[in-house]
Amino acid sequence: MDLSTRNVVTAIAWNLEALLSLSLRSPDMARNASCLDEEGCCEATVTEGHADEPYLCSYGMLAERNWDDDDGGLCPAQGQRPATPGYACVSNNSLCVNVTNGQGYICQCRDGYDGNPYTLDGCQDIDECALRDQHPELRDLYNCSSDGICKNTPGSYECPCKSGMRGDGKSGTCTEKFPMPAKIAVGGFGEVYKGKLDNQQVAVKKPITAINSNATDVEQFANEVIIQSQVIHKNIVKLTGCCLEVEIPILVYEFLSKGSLDENHHGSSQVPLDLNRNNTPNSVIGDNSYMDPVYLQTGLLTDKSDVYSFGVVLLELISRRKARHSDSNSLVKIFLDAQKTQKGASELFDKEIAEPKDVEFLDNILEIAVECLNLDVDKRPEMTEVAERLLMLKRSRNK
Repeated sequence: MDLSTRNVVTAIAWNLEALLSLSLRSPDMARNASCLDEEGCCEATVTEGHADEPYLCSYGMLAERNWDDDDGGLCPAQGQRPATPGYACVSNNSLCVNVTNGQGYICQCRDGYDGNPYTLDGCQDIDECALRDQHPELRDLYNCSSDGICKNTPGSYECPCKSGMRGDGKSGTCTEKFPMPAKIAVGGFGEVYKGKLDNQQVAVKKPITAINSNATDVEQFANEVIIQSQVIHKNIVKLTGCCLEVEIPILVYEFLSKGSLDENHHGSSQVPLDLNRNNTPNSVIGDNSYMDPVYLQTGLLTDKSDVYSFGVVLLELISRRKARHSDSNSLVKIFLDAQKTQKGASELFDKEIAEPKDVEFLDNILEIAVECLNLDVDKRPEMTEVAERLLMLKRSRNK
C-alpha cells in the first residue's frame, strides 16, 4: 500500500486525541501523526508507514483525505434508497445512524455482525457459537445451556434443546419431554411414558429404534397403526393419536391408571384368576413375546394375528408365567411340549388357582388357548367365538 499526503488518520469523538504510532512495514519508517480537538473530529496527515491504533477516542481509522466530503446529509428513510451517490454505508448488513451533535451520520454493522460498514461486504457475521468455544468468558454473553445445541445463524444464533427435551437453551429452560420418573414401561417394541394431551393423562409409546426408511417397514408400521385405530372395545387399549412424520414415530394411547395386565398379574402373588380383567397388554403389536410367528415370517397382519396373541395371554393367565420370546424356551413351546407328555400341561397351572374343582375349567381354557396358537391360520377360531366360549365357561363355573 503506497501512502502519501492523501492519507490521513481520523478520529471521531469529543475532546479526543488520535495518535499514529506503529508501522506494519518497519517502525523506523513510520512518522507519528497526531491531532487534538474538542469539537468532535480531527485529522492528521500520514506520509510513511501506516497503522490505525487510536487512543482516547471513540472511532479511529486510516482513510483517504476528504473521504466524507461527498455526503453530509442524513440517513435515508427506511425502505428508501440513498439520496446521494456518495452514501457511505455500503456494506451489506450495515445501518445508518444520524449523529445527534450536528449534521451527518455514521455507519454501523447490524447486531450480530462485525467489521467495516464503509466497505463492500465489510460487515461479517459473528459466529457466536465459535466465540463461546474459543473464549469461555463470552458464554454468559452468548448463553446456551449444556442441555442445548448452539447453532450459528446469519446475524444471530440459536440454542434449541437436545433431542427428547423441550424449552429453550438460551433461557436455560430445557427439560425432559418425558422425564425418567414418567417412564412406566419398557417392552420388546419400545418404551412407554406417562404424559398429558389436552390436560388428559395418556400413555406415550415410542420405538426403541428408528423405523427403517424402506417402503416395506413403513407400510407395515402404518398398517399396524390403522388396525389399532379401528379397534374400539372396552377391553382394548384405545389408540388416541400418533406422530408418524419423524424418524422415531410416537403412538399415544389412553392411560390405564390401574396398570397393565402384566403389572397386575405378575406383580403380586395374590392375584386370583379373573376373566373380568379390563386391562390387556398394549405391547402386543411389536412385542415378539406375543407376535404371531406367521406374521413374523410373512409380514401379513390379519385379525387372526390378534387371535394368536390372545392365546399367549391366556397361557399367562392360567400359569402366572411371563411370556418370553425364545426359540427354545418360550411359554408357548413349554405348554405345547407338555401337552405331548402323559401328564399333560396341568402341572404348569398356577398353584394358587389350580384347585381340584377348577382343573377341568383350566383345561378348557388351555384348549381354547392351544386353538388360538395353531400355526395354521385358517384353523384358528374367530375372536367372537373365543369370547363366546369363555363367557360360557364363566357362566358354568358360577352355577
